[in-house]
Amino acid sequence: MKKRDGGRREPAGECVYAFASGECGVSYREEGTGIPVIFLHNGGNDRRIWDYQVSAFSGSCRVIAPDHPGYGLSGKPRVDYTLDFYADYLRAFIAHLGAQRPVLVGNCIGSAMALRYAMENPGKVRALVLISLATENTLRRGIFGTLYTITLGSPRARRAIARLAETGAASREARLMGYRMLYGKTGDPDPEFKKHLDLLYGSRDQLPSLYSLLANFRSFGVLDGAARPAGFPPCCVIWGKQNRVLPEKGGAEFRSSFGPDEYHVIEGTGHMVMRERHGEVNRIITEFLVRNGALGGATG
Repeated sequence: MKKRDGGRREPAGECVYAFASGECGVSYREEGTGIPVIFLHNGGNDRRIWDYQVSAFSGSCRVIAPDHPGYGLSGKPRVDYTLDFYADYLRAFIAHLGAQRPVLVGNCIGSAMALRYAMENPGKVRALVLISLATENTLRRGIFGTLYTITLGSPRARRAIARLAETGAASREARLMGYRMLYGKTGDPDPEFKKHLDLLYGSRDQLPSLYSLLANFRSFGVLDGAARPAGFPPCCVIWGKQNRVLPEKGGAEFRSSFGPDEYHVIEGTGHMVMRERHGEVNRIITEFLVRNGALGGATG
């Protein structure tokens, strides 16, 4: 595969889905054969957050990691990035892949769309791994909670912030904040990955998508207090103890209300726990899938 700027790999394939606002190209990486495992990244980043998981699981599984609409190499339509929007996208993407009963592994909004899909289609998901699940409640508890509350209460502020998101000044500030807000004290094992994050958070094309997501986070409130339906697939939740974007206290509340089969908190890590402690996260995922008959054995 060819490399792109900042060491970025070319997509292994491209899915084009006709959204209401027009066609949006969805770029994704696919490697390996076997049980399909789909990795869904958080808002603001792209599929590269899963580099260590793709490497570990592609030896025994069919691994797919897309860039969601609004991020990375995928299209960035000017739409309302609601949970309904992303649920529709994920449904179409899974159909495009022809993935039968995939394992869904998400982070942040990736976890939210995975949970929404599994609640609507419990028999179509083999297992679910939710890392730092994004809901309206978990967002309110984090560093963006105040900004989110302002956007809810003031249409004028909402318009002003939307205009600011289109400027170079906003992208420069986001680039400066990006690395600091995403990690706990463990940090990233790859010093070069910060350059990739700088490219993402410094992008004037991507920042409006991130703001639209924030402005529409009320749509994620349907996951707060959600009851686990009958026949729901095995569910594992992982959280970084030092997560400032979506603090673990919100995760504990979700655990109490929803009742996942497993709940893991990893000390010293933040929103990028899958990179910060990738070996431990891979072990947790592997053992969970094996215990629940979703995977045959250890990964590399």
